[in-house]
Amino acid sequence: MRIQLTIISILVSTASVLAATSFHTPRLEMMAKALALKLPDTMEPNMDTDGLATFNNRKLRIRTNTFGDISHIGYKLFNLPEPMDANTQANLPVFDFIERYLLELDLRLDGRSREQRMDIDQVVIPKGTMNMLYAITPEIPFQIEAIPRRMFRFTWTTNGQEVSLSFPASCQLILGANAIELELMAEKDIQRLIPMTSSDIISDRSTAKVSKSQGLLVIEGESYVSELIRSDIFLKEENGVRTLLCDSLTPTKSISNIVLTGLFEREIPMILRLNRYGHKIDTFETSLQQFISFCKMEDCQLFFGIKSIGKEELSGTLFANNEKLGYNHLLSFVFPLGILKGKEQTVRGTSYVYIPLNQLDDEFFKQFKK
Repeated sequence: MRIQLTIISILVSTASVLAATSFHTPRLEMMAKALALKLPDTMEPNMDTDGLATFNNRKLRIRTNTFGDISHIGYKLFNLPEPMDANTQANLPVFDFIERYLLELDLRLDGRSREQRMDIDQVVIPKGTMNMLYAITPEIPFQIEAIPRRMFRFTWTTNGQEVSLSFPASCQLILGANAIELELMAEKDIQRLIPMTSSDIISDRSTAKVSKSQGLLVIEGESYVSELIRSDIFLKEENGVRTLLCDSLTPTKSISNIVLTGLFEREIPMILRLNRYGHKIDTFETSLQQFISFCKMEDCQLFFGIKSIGKEELSGTLFANNEKLGYNHLLSFVFPLGILKGKEQTVRGTSYVYIPLNQLDDEFFKQFKK
């Protein structure tokens, strides 16, 4: 939930710049320093405010994420509904990018001109001029065009004239962090998420459209890359009550349910090997549910494929696809089957995060399906 706060009194009493305030990306910290923002030592989680600062006589929007980190700084260019509807929430990273990027161009953090920076980032103005773009206000109507994994185009119409901004669906560009920074952010966020358990309710499945297979109810999902990688959810029904299937008699379907929903009766420990840029590897203890929660927090669609299953363990791969921003998280793991019988065992996982997809041709996905 976004909360509008007025904290002028706190700003007046805060003498130091930045202090202990945490930032989700190094870029945001650089921007805050360039703006000489005076912020309180700690910020409330999930806060969205436009009353903290201005730059070039324009209001700045400053937002924090669920951890209380500063997750957005930019010109206020959009009137976002309160609370956000599903469409706004889905496009929030793109709204944030435009607000932040236009501010970045003015700050010239790397010393380059606007034109030089935009040329490097492949950001273009197909219609109108830069001056028209900088005259945009939150009240001006706009349209969004998107090609999945490829590009976005925003078009504003003011006084009968159109101005457009086009940019690639690059997660590094839109999120404002390079590959190394994104990997470090993921490692930090995964470990501080509160994992889901079986007491968490995702949705009411009693009205879900299902099919029947081998005495089970199946919420039919979609396939990803291959028909063997799917998002189906398996249910059992007793006395008219539907529950997620999870038992040792049906390990493949039960483990599929666990990794696609994050729900289990207890937290499942995992030793995670995070493969990073430059052949670096970080290994740390987390839980399977924390990784799944991380993927869900980023609005990724989850798919699961089985590699092999033996008497004692199953190996498989979880794909977390964010098609809007053109990236994948991937978790290849070995799941001891004793966990389904109540044994205290540990999943072993290897992960790659923020794998860019915007450079892959559509033919790649078609050939992979074949």
